[in-house]
Amino acid sequence: MSEQILVQILDEIKNINQRLGSLENRFDGLENRLNSMEEKFNMMDSRQNEMYQILRGLEENKEVNKAKVDKIEVDLEELKNHEHTIILKAAPEKRDSANN
Repeated sequence: MSEQILVQILDEIKNINQRLGSLENRFDGLENRLNSMEEKFNMMDSRQNEMYQILRGLEENKEVNKAKVDKIEVDLEELKNHEHTIILKAAPEKRDSANN
């Protein structure tokens, strides 16, 4: 009878070891996925910082660009009513050197 109990205990231990191995494999898979997600997060964080710097630069240049656009608008406004007189002259006739 005690031999039968030992066999059952050994079978249970084998079963527990198999389940433990399965859990370890699943844990390793989860750990790999977590590491991958962490890498992606770091890349996205880096990209977000780059985008912030770009937007910050655009904000800083906004006033300079607005001033340039305002100047162009003033220049266009001044040129709107600007007039030129064009005088067309007849081209001088060419003389043949042989006819002289």
